[in-house]
Amino acid sequence: MKGKEKAFVFDLDGTLFSTSAEILGSPSSPDYIEFGDAEKLLEESKPLPLIAFAAQVSKEGHKVYILTARKNVIAKAIKTLLAKYDIEAEYVFCVGDKGFNVPTYKAEILTLLSEQYKTYFCGYTVSIGFGPSHYCENFNQFDPNAEVKPTSTVEVAIMDKGHFVCLPYDVAGNVPVSHLGDIIAAVEARDWERVCHLCGEEDHLAGQPRHPFPV
Repeated sequence: MKGKEKAFVFDLDGTLFSTSAEILGSPSSPDYIEFGDAEKLLEESKPLPLIAFAAQVSKEGHKVYILTARKNVIAKAIKTLLAKYDIEAEYVFCVGDKGFNVPTYKAEILTLLSEQYKTYFCGYTVSIGFGPSHYCENFNQFDPNAEVKPTSTVEVAIMDKGHFVCLPYDVAGNVPVSHLGDIIAAVEARDWERVCHLCGEEDHLAGQPRHPFPV
């Protein structure tokens, strides 16, 4: 059986680019207008080291997606900015129009992409497995003629450059689907203790970890 194609999913701000947009207003009444300023994005954004990797996988013909908390009004400018660095984005997912539950929407998008591609996110591989060979509700339910059933739990692994990181036993099984949004947010924030907590791997926090936290 042919393996899945690869899809690389990158955040924009602080991942591919150092951007200058700031939240204006007050904590009780924030104003995100600068995040919709195309001219500011195109003229003031500075590339970060991961941009070279994004350009490489794009050149190799892999799918490149952008997943950002900005709103759709800026999607065209993001594609223009990426093109300056020879990156062709298959699609720019802007979830800022979806309200305040951004991590949940990001998790939904990554789950959909992982059904079709082997999906890489934020420079780390966030592997989400829910088939009969994964530690979830579908485990051992092998039927070549049946579609994979919906599940409320998944298998999760976090990888960096092909190596398992963070989780003590490589993967965490039977992780509630409801935790995926928070796990993705924790990976974005590099909050590895919270990743372990959300995956139910508390023993990593108490003893000597098999896989040290990334730095």
